[in-house]
Order: sequence, then structure tokens, then C-alpha cells
Amino acid sequence: MPKNTAEEKFARKLAMNEAMKNAVKPQMDLLDTCLDVLRLMAFYVEKGSRIMVSDAAVGAALCRGVMESGYINVVVNTSAIDDLAYTGDTEAIIDGAFEESLHRSAPYFNIIIDGITVPKE
Repeated sequence: MPKNTAEEKFARKLAMNEAMKNAVKPQMDLLDTCLDVLRLMAFYVEKGSRIMVSDAAVGAALCRGVMESGYINVVVNTSAIDDLAYTGDTEAIIDGAFEESLHRSAPYFNIIIDGITVPKE
């Protein structure tokens, strides 16, 4: 977009803000999905066999990695958005989701399955 006049600069700024908001949405959706997976894992581990615990630990590690990378992307993208109400709300949501993911994934680290500590120290 051109940025020669004040009007063009303003239009460009508005377009960039909308583009950044659009870039944040898929990351937020992915974080919601990861939280859903972490919530379901606890249920299946509780109701399933001991063997499922190792599968859940791997899933928790993957979800944790996705949550961390999504968190970084959202923070970087919201830092470029001028809409303070939007960025404040979005960052509050992402902070809460990230904290919940850490809480929900923590039980799958340093677990003992049939005498084997996961992960190994």
C-alpha cells in the first residue's frame, strides 16, 4: 500500500492493524484446541490403562510446545496492533490459556510408570 500522503499512511495503518488481528485469530484457535486436548487427556488417563499415561505425556509435551510457540506469535503480533482494548483483552486471554496449559501439562512430567521415571533425570 502506498504511504505518500497522510490519508494513505492512515489507510495503511488501519489495514496493517486488521492484518495483524487476522494473524492472531488462527493462533488463538490453536491454543483453544490444545487446551481442549489437555483437558480430555486427564479424563482418558484417569479412565484408561497405565499404558495411556506415556501417550498422554507425549501429547502434553506436544501441546506445551504448541502453546509456547502460539503464545510467542500472539504476543509479537499484538505488539504491532494499535487497538489497546483488543490487545489488552487478547493478551489477558492468552496469559490465562498459557497458565492453564502449564498447570494441565505439569502432571505428565516427572511421572513414574512401572518404576520408570519420565523423563529420565
